[in-house]
Amino acid sequence: MLKRFFFLFITFIQLFVWSGAYSDIYDIKLDKGFDLVEQKKYPQAIKLLQEVLQNAQDNFQKFHALMLLQIAFSGTGDYERSIACGKAVIEIDPDIQAYQNLAYAYRRLEQYEDAISSYKSLLSLSPEDVGASEQLGITLAGQSRYDEAIEPLAKALRLKGEDTFLLQTLGICYMRLQRYEQAIDAFERIIKTEKTPELLAKARLNIGDVYYLMGKHGKSIEQYAMITEDQDIYHQAQHYIRSLNRVPDDQKRKIIYGVPFPPQSYLAKTLGACSSATLKMVLNFLNDPVSQKSIAEKVEDEDDASDPYTLWNFAVERGFQAYLGVASISDIKHWINRGYPIIASILDPEFGWGHVTLVVGYDEFKDVIILHDVNHWIEEWEIPTANFQHAWNYYGQSSLFIFSVDVDLPHNFEANIYAHSCLQADRGGFLYNQGYKKAAFMELESAVSNQPPLPITYASLAKLYANENDPIKNAKADQYLSIALAMAPEDGATLLQTGIFYRIRKENTKATSMFKKGLELYPNAYELRKELASHYLKIRDFANTVIELEKQKTQCNRTTYCRDQKEINNDLYLSYMFLEDYGKAFETVQELVGLSSTSEEKLRSLGLLFCLGILHKKLEVVKESLHQILPLLSKDDPKRQVWNELLQAMDKPGTVVDVKMEKDREKARVSLEPFYIIKSDTVTDSTAHAN
Repeated sequence: MLKRFFFLFITFIQLFVWSGAYSDIYDIKLDKGFDLVEQKKYPQAIKLLQEVLQNAQDNFQKFHALMLLQIAFSGTGDYERSIACGKAVIEIDPDIQAYQNLAYAYRRLEQYEDAISSYKSLLSLSPEDVGASEQLGITLAGQSRYDEAIEPLAKALRLKGEDTFLLQTLGICYMRLQRYEQAIDAFERIIKTEKTPELLAKARLNIGDVYYLMGKHGKSIEQYAMITEDQDIYHQAQHYIRSLNRVPDDQKRKIIYGVPFPPQSYLAKTLGACSSATLKMVLNFLNDPVSQKSIAEKVEDEDDASDPYTLWNFAVERGFQAYLGVASISDIKHWINRGYPIIASILDPEFGWGHVTLVVGYDEFKDVIILHDVNHWIEEWEIPTANFQHAWNYYGQSSLFIFSVDVDLPHNFEANIYAHSCLQADRGGFLYNQGYKKAAFMELESAVSNQPPLPITYASLAKLYANENDPIKNAKADQYLSIALAMAPEDGATLLQTGIFYRIRKENTKATSMFKKGLELYPNAYELRKELASHYLKIRDFANTVIELEKQKTQCNRTTYCRDQKEINNDLYLSYMFLEDYGKAFETVQELVGLSSTSEEKLRSLGLLFCLGILHKKLEVVKESLHQILPLLSKDDPKRQVWNELLQAMDKPGTVVDVKMEKDREKARVSLEPFYIIKSDTVTDSTAHAN
């Protein structure tokens, strides 16, 4: 993964070099600005440093105020103003770090030519700067400028030593340039130095791919065969071996070269999701220089999600022809042969949720579909055709084709009924959620009257009709659900809507069956598992709730993009309490404390931790919880006295602190109320205090 070459580089030694005496010229506000930037308190730093800059008496103060502002603006994501400050710094003195920070900001704005220029300027000042050489090579490779990337990558390796990522990138550059022997050498250098099994396996796979491109299938199979069963890419290697051993003579390989790889801004995880990054790749390939940021602002919601229709609409508004529809593998091959990549909506094979990827080729020898994907930077992702088909089936093989205006399209592409059906279905769902039910049903009925109709639209309409207490609409709901299941009995999205339909109807056995059928077909489908866990909780099957929530939690924790951690842990806590597994409930609440993002959430979690600590006899945790609770309460908060009394009671001989617990299974609620009892030889005084 890319290293982030953006950091605070001003030191007190530098200040002495400029001034000779810190106390003479480095005033208090500039010093304070330095501290604020170092603490990453960027808004406060910007306000203070702008004041310093406005009143700067000499170039020393101006230079350092601008340098710090460059860093602070970049820290807030305001890269344009960071660049302006960096340019002003360079006018005073062509500083190495200013160029480094400039290049970083340019990369985030996807202005790669300017980033490349900044790295070259930096290297003219400091030829042996390993970070600049490394990032220059990586940036050039990311722009498919493989020939130019080789020299800085090789230089970085000479300065830094054998680095797996750099060798991998160098090897890919040689592969693209068909310099196969040098590519093999780069990958073999990884094998000589790398001890991590997965990275060794990846190098073997790459060497096998090089031999394959050279037409040496026997040597290719030898390399694939060295990958062992305990390595993640073992099944991919075995697929290649099987395919190469049964290849008929008429098989062929086709890949569209020149399609950009995912933008580095996506990899930096500062903006946008896979949909905007994938659409950028296509539009840039079609000579539209639009940035991912511009796309993300139009097509993504607050959860970084988007639907295929918004991508279609964005392309049309940019002046392209676009078709959103159901495609087949033969359709994909037809348009790949004509030189057009295809955006496909799939179920991510690794993480199990909706994902957008770009098909750029196919290989019938290896029996794979070739993708440019945000999870695979500067190299194609080859996925077995059957695996791609399965992941693609989840969303009914939804595909988005984008063409320049001069391309003659088939009639069904021009009609684009699918896109308009998506629009109507989306609009209908929105109207229903806003309370405009009559208008919503009119929109959705119109959507299913289109040809060809969409199974997901039938399922969605059935779900909405099921919500209505009306015999006629309920009969329509049954009719539409039957149509949806007949059209798409194995579409994951349709099975999901069907499960929700039965849950609304309170036909719990059928709902469970549909969710489980979906998971049998798509074992890692995150949204299906989430709905099944929610369903089990709703019917108070706490044992099965825990099983599904723990699986969901494992999936969620595999990526920073999942935002369900708190919800999962809250439901796990509740389920463990009803199962009387207080130890697991205690561990779950400990995690909730760390996940809390507000003082209210933290207070609740710490209060639960206090009570569970008593139940679980973890007295050190109980006291620590109290010590964390008190600073979160204002001095006039009445709860402060309660918690203070509990803390004092714990340290008094003859005092017992306990918890009163009440459970309401019907409402799925648990109430925990801490109290203390003061005991003596003749009298027992009891005082209860609510949490």
